[in-house]
Amino acid sequence: MDSRTGSWLRRLLNYIGVVLLGSVVVAVATFNAQSQNPTLPNFTMPHALLFQLRGDDSHAVLSAVVADQGRTWFVVPNDTIMDITDKNSSISKVAEGVVPEGAVNAMSLGANVEIDDAWQVDRLGLAALVELIGGVQVTPKNDMLLGATTPNAQLSLSKNVTVQLNGIFAAWYALGEGAQSPAGKLAQFREVWQQIMQRTDAATLSPVMSSVGASSHSTLSIAQLVALFEKWQQINETDDISWLGLHTEYVGSEFGRIRMISASGRQQLLDAGVHERIAP
Repeated sequence: MDSRTGSWLRRLLNYIGVVLLGSVVVAVATFNAQSQNPTLPNFTMPHALLFQLRGDDSHAVLSAVVADQGRTWFVVPNDTIMDITDKNSSISKVAEGVVPEGAVNAMSLGANVEIDDAWQVDRLGLAALVELIGGVQVTPKNDMLLGATTPNAQLSLSKNVTVQLNGIFAAWYALGEGAQSPAGKLAQFREVWQQIMQRTDAATLSPVMSSVGASSHSTLSIAQLVALFEKWQQINETDDISWLGLHTEYVGSEFGRIRMISASGRQQLLDAGVHERIAP
């Protein structure tokens, strides 16, 4: 096989993979969705939930504490340290592994408040959610290349040109690929997430959440996640969702100056209804 044939074959296989992802999501979501989506009429919204979007290295590219009954998302800078005695305890790195309880405990310690639950979504999990709504439209703020780390699955986007993205490329976009600043990365995630919130039929979520497996893991059960998502949708329809930066400060440590959540950042969370932390 010559190089041109090999390159063509790799692109074909990648295209088939994208099609299969969409087909599986649609098939699973439409198969008896209502019977597989038990309702939880008495579900209580967590006072504080840590939402994390994870890259392929399991590090979080976005971490936000969702409070105020889902109306406020406090974005935590990725290099914020949760434990002053551990230089590797940044909010980004505590997302490693598939134990969201660890992220809950770390965030509770770092902010000195009570974080109730966590929901961590990986790239393929987000891609499945996008496929569920048939793709998303985005308008990039600068020229960019999606799939830069996957030479056989790339897509070039032009500044201010609206395009339709399937799940695979929408996930890369939401992860912030091609953005030129942290604010740009957040804007790209919000652009995709808003469409997921607006267009998802919650009745189809349960089988899809079951199908993505380790690409979405939480301290909540699948039924609880679906109920949470439905409440977020209701709030999204009636209220303006606030996205705020959680206040941090640089402090001295044995490792040098590190970023940590400040007293004013903790107060932000308390003012949004997050509970005081009960020391063990």
